[in-house]
Amino acid sequence: MTVNSGEFADFTLDRAMDAEVVDTFSTRNGKLVELVRDEHGEFVRRKYLPEAVREVEQVGVPFGDAWSAFGQMFEGAGLEIVDCALIEDTLDDDPIIVAKFLGDLGREAGPKALPSDAKVQLAGNIGRLLTSHPDFMPDSQGFLPDAFAIDPASSRAVLVDVDPYLKRRETDRFGARRTEASQGAFMRRGGWNIAEWAANDDERTAMATAFCRTAGDALKDDSSMELVNQFSYVHFMSNGMSPDQLKQMGY
Repeated sequence: MTVNSGEFADFTLDRAMDAEVVDTFSTRNGKLVELVRDEHGEFVRRKYLPEAVREVEQVGVPFGDAWSAFGQMFEGAGLEIVDCALIEDTLDDDPIIVAKFLGDLGREAGPKALPSDAKVQLAGNIGRLLTSHPDFMPDSQGFLPDAFAIDPASSRAVLVDVDPYLKRRETDRFGARRTEASQGAFMRRGGWNIAEWAANDDERTAMATAFCRTAGDALKDDSSMELVNQFSYVHFMSNGMSPDQLKQMGY
């Protein structure tokens, strides 16, 4: 677990704000994401303006609680997060998250550069995100193919897109899950990512199989036709079908 640990555990607000801007990565959706530098080196500074804070808190919990749940979810799924921390002093204003910068190599190399067995493990762990936290699951819209990068120091895939966007896992009065739309969108996004990261048909099939074995646990809570249909998209991949073939079938 790398959230709020290592050199970032004691990161101060002064250090975060006094750092010199080297590059601006994004100014969209109420966030300012910058590469900054001080005497200790370079790091990424993510500042969340009110628009972005509202988006994070739409699950009904404060930003800090969403951040904690986000870390617990990925830890429970066996996924690594880049060294980072939420600066607690900023929660009453515009929250700031600081994160390790992996360098140009880390930015350019994503899961597609991993060995086949590492890709299969990554796909299986991503499938666990649907059930790794009792109350929340990831928001699929923030889970794009470039959400992961390769840490040059370990040659492992780590999550670098650390915006804590979540969906709540709710139940109706009968105890059944009412998250089929969110879970289905996540499954479809998982299939798209697998197709993007796989270097060949065999890798795609193996990754989809690993994803289905773990993501399929979500069907124990909700077996609606909507969710089964989205699960089938990746399941067909696990049986060797390509995205082009699935498109011809209407997926």
